[in-house]
Amino acid sequence: MNKIISQQTIKPASPTPSHLKTYNLSLLDRIVPNTYTDFVFYYPKYMNNVNINVLKQSLSQSLAIYYPLAGRLPSPSASYVDCNDEGIDFVEVSTDSRLSEFIVKKYHDETLHHLFPHGLGLNDGKTNRSLLQVQLNHFSDGGVAVAVSVSHKIADGLTVASFVNHWATVARGESPIDPTFISSPASNSTEVVDEYDPDYTSEVIYKKRTFTFTNSKLNELKKNVIAMGNTPMNPTRFEVLASLLFKCAVGASTNKSYDSSLLYQPFNVRGIIAGKYPETTVGNVLTCAATKMKNPGQMQLNEMVNELRKRKMEVKGLTNMKEAAQYWTNMLSTLD
Repeated sequence: MNKIISQQTIKPASPTPSHLKTYNLSLLDRIVPNTYTDFVFYYPKYMNNVNINVLKQSLSQSLAIYYPLAGRLPSPSASYVDCNDEGIDFVEVSTDSRLSEFIVKKYHDETLHHLFPHGLGLNDGKTNRSLLQVQLNHFSDGGVAVAVSVSHKIADGLTVASFVNHWATVARGESPIDPTFISSPASNSTEVVDEYDPDYTSEVIYKKRTFTFTNSKLNELKKNVIAMGNTPMNPTRFEVLASLLFKCAVGASTNKSYDSSLLYQPFNVRGIIAGKYPETTVGNVLTCAATKMKNPGQMQLNEMVNELRKRKMEVKGLTNMKEAAQYWTNMLSTLD
């Protein structure tokens, strides 16, 4: 059973300067769906005597640097963030279960969503105004889980990781690496962007499973794929494993009415496009590719690896943010 200990709004430690009050979304930000990116971090040996105020104060200091996270989108379809320092949601919860047991069983039940303020995968940016929510979960054995949900409109997965690393570094009393912000054109841009807007209004049942692949098995899989011929030079472990998992997932699908299936793959383009943005760059600095394959009965692993490699080389050929946005938009058209 979960019990809410406290709920509060954490605001930036210092006000956002007037010239930074409007944070324009990039073309890539405007494409992504108005949903949230969810992370959870487990600390089995967390000490109860650690001052929770340290976490809150360091979070407040981090928000002063990652200032858009403490702002608001004026509307779900807005092309900018109003950096008004309204703050973020911070919830502290206690649970009567043990973290040691929860970690073992979390892949076999549907309780993971209890760790998040608005549930895992159910946080809708159209109804929830806070761009960042944090829930600190205390377990009966002294362990904790820190759940972080960030609006996908202003942050991809790497941005969330950079923010959490910044927060953790400040909490330790050390000097963090400050983020880089991309200067985007004003919201009256004439460029048209097609936003992917899936329906998240209905509850989805998630099931988690863990599969372990040893190095020897992965190497064996690579050899088997290479032996099939017509395979890219030195296929990566990701390429061969993703192909295998995709083939198995499609084969196990209960919907057999399709003629083809899509493997949706995001790419971090910070080190690819002109400017070579640092890894701490804030925003959605990514694009996505879709690999379309025939039904699993006809799908060969070497063919799948070839298609994944083609998509990878296409992305490596992108030169700027506009091209990355157009590539993503073209991919989204395949989902219609």
